[in-house]
Amino acid sequence: MKLIDDLWKVFDNIDKDIIKKKWVRVVAKCSALIGVGVCIGLCVFWLIAFLFNHIDYVIIGVGGIGSIILIIRSALPERPKQKEEVVRIQKSENAIEYDTITLESTYKRIREGMFYIIIEIADLIGVKKPTSFSQMDAPTHYDIISNVPVYHLLVAKTGSDNDVYTVMGLLQNVLEQKLNNNEFNGILQTVFFYNGQAYPSIMIDNVRNLGNMLQIDVVIVSGHYCKYREQRMYNQMNNNLFDNPRDDDF
Repeated sequence: MKLIDDLWKVFDNIDKDIIKKKWVRVVAKCSALIGVGVCIGLCVFWLIAFLFNHIDYVIIGVGGIGSIILIIRSALPERPKQKEEVVRIQKSENAIEYDTITLESTYKRIREGMFYIIIEIADLIGVKKPTSFSQMDAPTHYDIISNVPVYHLLVAKTGSDNDVYTVMGLLQNVLEQKLNNNEFNGILQTVFFYNGQAYPSIMIDNVRNLGNMLQIDVVIVSGHYCKYREQRMYNQMNNNLFDNPRDDDF
């Protein structure tokens, strides 16, 4: 403790003064040290005597303050604690959802299922039939968009430039057939219900034309994805509405 260290320093100074035979300093320092000690002792004694003589007031004061604290704490709503618990649960869910091992495992499962679909309709959508699962790997296997993992696959085009919306529709139709017939390996749930509406458990989110390649974006449908999809459709409708020129004659 700092107080003990200071006392040792004082004793050390007094000892040095005794060695140097500086008696005036020794007497002055000893007198000051004794005076401070007496004052501290009297202060402690007075405090003890005060507490002893007014013990009833002390008990009432301490008990009253404690009661007020308990009343205030009991009156406070428990929402902050519940909110903290919700945040903790959400963090735990996100940690599972964004776990890289789980995401990579899901990517491989989707890649395998889409491999057989693309082989089946490669001529219809104008792409080359892949010869292995890894041939469909994109440089980035997935992105997290609006709390939704979007998985990316690449296939080489044969030269015909089909409309990406047509390609997306054909892929989605065959995908749903595979799901309904339990032919999509590793996926047991065929539909996902959101706000009373049934969605396929796996959906083609987008098809992008990258020149010689097509990027196929696939998602596992969840509540987050349904919200994201609705918001995206709403934004597209607004953009189309404002992009249309206004006819001032009407």
